[in-house]
Amino acid sequence: KKRILKIFLVLLAMLFVIGAFIIYKLHDESFEFKTISSGCNAFKISGSIAYNHRRTALHITNIDYCEGDDTEIYDRIECSLYIVDPSKKLEILLSSYNKNSRSTTLDDYLKDISFDIDSKYHDCASFMDSNLQLKINAYDFDNKITNYIIPLTFNTCE
Repeated sequence: KKRILKIFLVLLAMLFVIGAFIIYKLHDESFEFKTISSGCNAFKISGSIAYNHRRTALHITNIDYCEGDDTEIYDRIECSLYIVDPSKKLEILLSSYNKNSRSTTLDDYLKDISFDIDSKYHDCASFMDSNLQLKINAYDFDNKITNYIIPLTFNTCE
């Protein structure tokens, strides 16, 4: 009987340790941080992402067009941030420029744009498990579209 009691107590202690570890992990609020950069040579992008299993915060700024001077004046410019995975493409943020009194160049538009997201997602890892993309549509006065798709990459902060 003493031996069975010892085995039972050891199993109970192991169960308690495993349960405490699971509870700790469920309530762990620590964030992982990564930097965001462009996966495309035509654009230089800097940003960061902080995430855990409950929350994601993303900041993208300093978007520079590196393919020379784009001096064309556009009537309207839209920039969207997408999560792309094999089954869907989800737009998570849209920034647009459309001022009737003054049009702009792509460089001028990109100087003023930034993306900030602070959200509770059911699956915060969706940013990490999917491809994150910026899509820029620039419309001239004849409604012709110049389209840029910029894949974003995540790098571990050091």
